[in-house]
Amino acid sequence: FSPHWLLNICSPFIDIRLGEFALSVLIGLAPYNILCVHAGGTLAQLTTMSDVIDVTVLLQLIAIAGIMAGMGVWSKKRNRAQPTIVH
Repeated sequence: FSPHWLLNICSPFIDIRLGEFALSVLIGLAPYNILCVHAGGTLAQLTTMSDVIDVTVLLQLIAIAGIMAGMGVWSKKRNRAQPTIVH
């Protein structure tokens, strides 16, 4: 779900001309629409769950989760090490 509906509603109120709006939508949404169509075509060809998740994908997801958790722990430790300034 993307917030394009909000931009569609707000654009006249913030003085965006129709030509600029149409060009920005054409350029800005083209990659998103291409990906959605490609994803739909890929999903239509799937027959089993193993077509989506295999050992390589699972290891990549675990690695990304580990990196994100490590960044959270590192950030929390870094914030504790900095002195708090009270005004």
